[in-house]
Amino acid sequence: MFNINLSRKNLFAIFLGLLVIVGLGIITSTVSFFVISNIMRTTPVSEFKYAFSQQPILVSNWLSKIIALASPILGGFVVGYLVKEKGWLYGALLGFILLFISISIVSLIFILPTSIIYGPQFPPNYGHELAQKNILNQLLHSPLTIVLASLGGYLGERFYIQKVKK
Repeated sequence: MFNINLSRKNLFAIFLGLLVIVGLGIITSTVSFFVISNIMRTTPVSEFKYAFSQQPILVSNWLSKIIALASPILGGFVVGYLVKEKGWLYGALLGFILLFISISIVSLIFILPTSIIYGPQFPPNYGHELAQKNILNQLLHSPLTIVLASLGGYLGERFYIQKVKK
């Protein structure tokens, strides 16, 4: 029942699913960066506190959250559509791979000196606390990511089956 075939085609599908998720993350980060840089450029220092509670930053935050929830579904959809069978299982595999990659990246903060990552002014202990919070946050959200990627894989497989039936 849980037989996973790691053929080239299926590995390529998982790779494309990861590319979709990473691409959406890059787009979201870029949009957030430009919104924040625009606020920093146009707002006097005395009004920073109020600038980050205004509509553009709030819209950017909500947009980031929506895309963060949609990206595993879209990545799983790509995997399910390309694999054409057991899309939910391959979507879950995509979710596990995504979880492993994200925890590995955050874990680098424990290995590398914090001055390399955050700069020399950053307190060393705070970097480790931040990494612990990020790892805990990812572990708490990992079941949701895996379920969403599985749902996307199932939907991709169903979409392919409906397309073939027509």
